[in-house]
Amino acid sequence: MKLQKYLKTVSPFGIISFVNYKFNQIGLSELIDNELGKRVTFKGFSYSDIIINLTNFFLSGGDVNEDISTHLGSHLKEIPNNKVPSPDTILRGLSELTPPIKFINLPVICLAISI
Repeated sequence: MKLQKYLKTVSPFGIISFVNYKFNQIGLSELIDNELGKRVTFKGFSYSDIIINLTNFFLSGGDVNEDISTHLGSHLKEIPNNKVPSPDTILRGLSELTPPIKFINLPVICLAISI
């Protein structure tokens, strides 16, 4: 048996880095950014950054969006080439992709029934 000294910390979510690698290797990041368009450049995070971090979040067993800033965020930031947005940025990015809701006013018909 060979023992090795490992200087870096080991993340409990190490397999997520392989998911990110494949996500980028197959061109899914470029596809998302090309189809959804670019976000404003000063915002700092693209739609692919937001979607891949949502994927990481769900694969890591996160329950609520705020878990990214608490116990999952430090581990997700250790993944190479992974930009982790704040929970507010993720929700803002998702709301940008949500189409506006149209309300339709329908006439109300009341029926009177006599017994």
